[in-house]
Amino acid sequence: MKNKRILIVDDDLDLLSLLDWHLNRSGYKTGAAVNGLEAIMKIREFKPDLLLLDIMLPEIDGLKLCRWIKDNKDVAISNLCVVLMTALSGLSDRARGLSDGADYYITKPFDMNDLVLRIEALLHFPGNTYSG
Repeated sequence: MKNKRILIVDDDLDLLSLLDWHLNRSGYKTGAAVNGLEAIMKIREFKPDLLLLDIMLPEIDGLKLCRWIKDNKDVAISNLCVVLMTALSGLSDRARGLSDGADYYITKPFDMNDLVLRIEALLHFPGNTYSG
């Protein structure tokens, strides 16, 4: 499970650093992007196993990026596991995120240990979709 690649996409640099530190400490290789356009380039270069994706991003928002991933003709991209992490906590927001292809939806603020456990479960059991 360790040495899996996780791309973190968030324009909050403090959260990005915190996630990077925790995931590296947990044995994951991480990459980072601060907007949707940069994320597309990093997905192609870094080839992550999982994407931690904020919804409210500059350039291309997280929902559009999620749809781009899931509709991609490149199977390596379309099979990418996507975790949406956002301050949007409404039921309709969750439903939209999951219907746009996210594998998991988590609202900010979240417990870092819970997130790492969910990541491990998603990488070990692909298709294990849930929002919490």
